[in-house]
Amino acid sequence: MRLELDWSPASTSQATVTTGWFKRWSSRLVLLASGLMLAGLVGVALFPGLFAPHDPNQVRLELKLSSPSATYPLGTDQFGRCNLSRLVFGARATLGASSVILGVTTLVSLSIAAATLFGPAFLRVFFLRLLDLGLALPTLVVAIAVVSILGPGLFNAIVALAVTMWAAPARLVRGLLLDEIQAQHIFAARAIGVPPLRLFFQHILTGLTGRLAVVFSLYFGQIILALSALSFLGLGPQPPSPEWGAMFNEGRSQFFISPFLMILPGVAIVMVVGACNLLAEALAQI
Repeated sequence: MRLELDWSPASTSQATVTTGWFKRWSSRLVLLASGLMLAGLVGVALFPGLFAPHDPNQVRLELKLSSPSATYPLGTDQFGRCNLSRLVFGARATLGASSVILGVTTLVSLSIAAATLFGPAFLRVFFLRLLDLGLALPTLVVAIAVVSILGPGLFNAIVALAVTMWAAPARLVRGLLLDEIQAQHIFAARAIGVPPLRLFFQHILTGLTGRLAVVFSLYFGQIILALSALSFLGLGPQPPSPEWGAMFNEGRSQFFISPFLMILPGVAIVMVVGACNLLAEALAQI
């Protein structure tokens, strides 16, 4: 008995429709899952007192490196501080600072990308050269240099990353703007005399909303990694302030005694960055 495959146009089109339906719904499920995860973490960051059972900076040396228990669900660190409380309050520092950096870089990258396309000729040349310079510099190395000059601390780390991390998204946004201004509805709006500012905000940006969401969702994860790297090097929030990168650094000396001190903040960082990447991928496929 020989099996014969049906390659008729009807069966092929049905398979295509089924595959498209599966991809669409799987993307929506990924979007929902990653969105809920990020929303939950944002809720924890906004209201840490509701989720932290103890003061994150309370030192109890008699309880140092305790195993998980009902009182301390994730155990304690080398100073007897509650790991869960520090992880929860660390979310506020990490996600809050990263959100500020993302907001600043979004505004700067949009402004510079728009200036390279819609500004006067001398401004276009100036911002294009500035963009080339920003892309040529190693972001993290420059950020480390800036923090070294300003001094360690969360605010200075925010300033350093906001100053150095705008170039890559600005290049991407400029490419998206170049594609969008070639659209037929943009030519039509120009033909009927729509003012430049109104054309940019009402017609161009609205058409880019989905693609910009993809770009900056992906970039949010990169900002978290960069901030955690600065904190790991001791250039971010200073002890005893809880922050995931700083906690990862503090746990190094106790890794062979209590590996959870490094694993817990590391897993938190991976979860958030992974959720950002999944969110960006799901948005791109919808």
